Formats: sequence, C-alpha cells, structure tokens
Amino acid sequence: MTTPSEDPTADFLRRAEEINQQRMDAVKPLAALVARRTELQRQLNELEETYGRQYADAERAGWTEDELTAMDAAPPVRRPRGRPAKKGSRKPAQKPTGGTSAGNTSPSSSASTVPGQQTRSETDAKNASPAGTASQ
Repeated sequence: MTTPSEDPTADFLRRAEEINQQRMDAVKPLAALVARRTELQRQLNELEETYGRQYADAERAGWTEDELTAMDAAPPVRRPRGRPAKKGSRKPAQKPTGGTSAGNTSPSSSASTVPGQQTRSETDAKNASPAGTASQ
C-alpha cells in the first residue's frame, strides 16, 4: 500500500532498476568471458595460419600425413581458397533429350524437374493465362 507521500511511478521505476541490476550482475562474468574468448580466437586463427604453413613445409620435405599424424601433428584446418560460391550458382540439371514417357504427357513429370518446381513452359503458360495469375 502506498502512502500519499510516495510516488507510484518512482516506486515502479525503482523496482525495474533493481531487476535490471540483477540482470546486469548476471551478465558481467559473461562479458569478461566473451572478451577473453574473442582474444583467444584471434590468437588461434593466427596460430592456425602459421601451423598450416609449417605443416605444408614438412610435407614438402617428405613427411606424409600419416607420419605427421602418428606424431600428434594433426592436419591443419583446410579452408577453401577464394570466395565461396553464391547461392544458386550451380548449373541447372540437364533436361532429358527424349520426350515424355508414354501415357504421361504432363511436362511437370519430367525426370529433371524437382518436385514443386515449375518447368519453363508451365511458368510461361501461367503468366499468359488470366487464371494462372489469380492463383498466385
């Protein structure tokens, strides 16, 4: 119960600050660990680069991967060279040269069509017909 001298808004904000302080106290150790983890990750990345070069030097000197692994020198993490391919940059599947199978004349049943994917002729037909645009 509040007395006439207490401000309900101030009381509400005080309680909110107490709750928020508890949350801040709980996240402080995490903040310190995030900073430490970031620094260790930077150091590891630097080490992996040097390790990879030294491992390659050992292989060029005649050591095999099996021999190095037997001595606890695991192969370095291999990263792909260059930029990663863009999504959808793969060539589409080749269409079969033959026609549709007997008894099934639907162009959507072609072996190269992925289920749920329309063929070009189906897309053209939908775009040309008013009924096709109403269902989209």
